[in-house]
Amino acid sequence: MAHSAARPKPQAGGAFWVMMGLVSAAVVACLWVVDYLPTNDGPQHILAGHLENHYSDPGTVFASHLEPTLQFASRGFSTLFVPLEAIMEWRPALRVTLSIILLANLWGFVALLFALTPDRRFLAPLGALFVLSWPLYMGFYAFLAGTAVGLMVIAAALSSNAPDGVRPGLPTPLRRVLLAAGLVVQACAHVFTAVLSGFVVALLLVARAPKGRGGIEVLRVAAMGSPAMVILLLSVRDQPGLARMAFSSELEWSPLHAWFTELPHLMSPGPAVRGWLCVALVFAALLMAAVRWRRGQLRPDEGALTLAAAVLVLLGLFAPINIPGWQFFQPRFFPLGSLLALALLPAEQVTSPRARELAMAATGAAAVSSLLLSARLHRRLAAGCAEALSGLDAPIRRTFVDMPVVLDAACGVAGDPTESEVPFLHPLQHAGALYAVAEGGTSAYTMEGSSSVHAFRIREDSPFRAPAPSVKEYWGILASDAFVNDKVLRKRVLTELATYGSAYESIILFGARPEDETSWIARGYVADFQNRSLLLAHFQGCALSLSVPAEAASRKPHVQFGVWPVPVAARELVVATPPPGVEIVSLKLNHLLCGEVWLRVYWDNDGSGSYSNGDSICRGADEMGRLRLDLSGDGQAITCSPGL
Repeated sequence: MAHSAARPKPQAGGAFWVMMGLVSAAVVACLWVVDYLPTNDGPQHILAGHLENHYSDPGTVFASHLEPTLQFASRGFSTLFVPLEAIMEWRPALRVTLSIILLANLWGFVALLFALTPDRRFLAPLGALFVLSWPLYMGFYAFLAGTAVGLMVIAAALSSNAPDGVRPGLPTPLRRVLLAAGLVVQACAHVFTAVLSGFVVALLLVARAPKGRGGIEVLRVAAMGSPAMVILLLSVRDQPGLARMAFSSELEWSPLHAWFTELPHLMSPGPAVRGWLCVALVFAALLMAAVRWRRGQLRPDEGALTLAAAVLVLLGLFAPINIPGWQFFQPRFFPLGSLLALALLPAEQVTSPRARELAMAATGAAAVSSLLLSARLHRRLAAGCAEALSGLDAPIRRTFVDMPVVLDAACGVAGDPTESEVPFLHPLQHAGALYAVAEGGTSAYTMEGSSSVHAFRIREDSPFRAPAPSVKEYWGILASDAFVNDKVLRKRVLTELATYGSAYESIILFGARPEDETSWIARGYVADFQNRSLLLAHFQGCALSLSVPAEAASRKPHVQFGVWPVPVAARELVVATPPPGVEIVSLKLNHLLCGEVWLRVYWDNDGSGSYSNGDSICRGADEMGRLRLDLSGDGQAITCSPGL
């Protein structure tokens, strides 16, 4: 490849800095036009940061229920958010943190352009088309922070010059140490982003190596990246914790029809027209770089960036959408790949000062227009989710564990990824974590288990061990058409979920219909806050008095309580042997679900440890040994005498 002729590096004029100041302000404004930008995983990261600040607060369940981990491979968000949330309310702390992260991405792109050639500086505003990327709306905050660090590391690698100060050369030993340190910082921010940036840096340095010295440079690059590699290997060793959070253990690819409709929104979330323009811009940049490469017009570093950008964009197009232990793998390649491709546009070929001024004005206008579209998207998201988040300011205080129930996770955008402006965005999926932050206590669902990427895990000796509804089982059911349309299925599933919720301090019901809320209240829940599809409630329940003759009680009958029509018992106990002289043994069962319930009292005649046809049951019970009851208030009194 031929080297382009060296030319003096021009200094950026005042107009450039004014333009970038305006674009930067517009990026920040996109976050501040709403109090809270709804995202997928964002609430979990907010809760984790909040728990770090309040872990030792007196009167909280945190220290007895959770234990902190090292979390050494995903600290990019919490490093900024935790100190900010300690001095201000969580919503402004979040906006400040995200503003810093997005501006770091934008100015990382600026640094990349200046390191490559300052003549391309008027491309800098176009970075705003890609920094509000799909990972932002997924709530992959640490990934965004790691990407920003990676852009700066790549820029630092590009800025290494040969002794003459003009030709690109290999870094000095001190520069290599600094690059290695940058990759370590990035790996701590988000380890996967360090893999991507390390790949780009390796290509750059090997491409710059003198002829015949490429093998030695590979060894030097490997040594330089080894500290970050240690962090990667330690996090991979911790993979079983990540796998427990996954929905699938197999590779999954997007169907072709979905791929085509989702692509523009994965590249640039928002209107499809803008997304396709961004796709066209990225592919045009790669095509122009390929043409220049064939003509021998690319410098070695440009050739390396072309290869890196092409690989990343192709992975964004054709990699699996999910891999074992990790969801949404494919779209994560687009943010860095798009910005690298954009930096390859040969803007230095515009030599007329007047033309360059017009080009800068055009790119600035394109950036601001794009950011206005993003601001409108943020307003639509916030408005669509306002009802579901309206209880965050309710005067409710919790101290223990709550259970969110998400009947409909979509708000502000379509739930179908092929129709959504932000594919796979389900803003309410983890919104229960926000209520734990606002009200106190913690959530039944926390991202825990992997000490490399999660800040906390549940203690083995936690005093609270009530089961939560299985994510793998119930999220699929709740998202199905059958749950939406089949009233019988919906009632059964809601009854099961209400049974789980009775063990928690409170529940948060999202996406509920009026009849759903009515059914939960009829089951013994007391509303603390209601706003159409949102219900915040705590469980009070009903009571049941059970009397058994002492002679029968001495044979230790089993008592099972369940909710109709769910066949699985919600509570079970064995009656203790009564003391001498007692004729009737009476039990008072409190905190039971109200409404249609069933009670089974059986004597385990065959010693099987569970109910079978040969066991004795209460007189009047059905063929399954159950007495069907309708509980309300203080419930009712039942006398059970054994029969067959």
